Amino acid sequence: MERNTVGAIAWAMVVALFAGIALLGAGATVVGAEILGAAALGLGLLLLAAPRRGGRPRSGQLLRRLARNELDVAAIEIGIPRDDLRRAVDDGRTISAVAADAGVPARKVIDAVVRDASAEVDRAVEAGNVAPNRARVVHTRIPYWAENFVLSTPAMLAAAPLGP
Repeated sequence: MERNTVGAIAWAMVVALFAGIALLGAGATVVGAEILGAAALGLGLLLLAAPRRGGRPRSGQLLRRLARNELDVAAIEIGIPRDDLRRAVDDGRTISAVAADAGVPARKVIDAVVRDASAEVDRAVEAGNVAPNRARVVHTRIPYWAENFVLSTPAMLAAAPLGP
């Protein structure tokens, strides 16, 4: 859900909490208790389902961060300077197209990206930056993500600014 939508729902739940309290105070105990209970339950569920701010990164955030590093891994696997690959991607080319021009199969680049991204996630777990259960989710997504990254690079990097 969009942040604005979550905020609007949260405010509606808070208003419902106060309405329930007001109804209880006015003597409408059954209706007030029902509204108060429903609002408290809704607010609790909303807080549980809302994305966390700060703390450990979600799997999507972690994969976007990996994209910055994996461009360098792809350049090494293709055998070209990383700046050349970055320029090609900035010009709208995919890693697979650049690899094909260099005579390197896209599958070889994908496999290198999977190996490196998996090792990166393992290092993040060891450092305590990623929870093991989150890492398991990311590990299952990495092969699909890596294939999409190599075959659709410019779209993948649109959400992940390139580092130095």
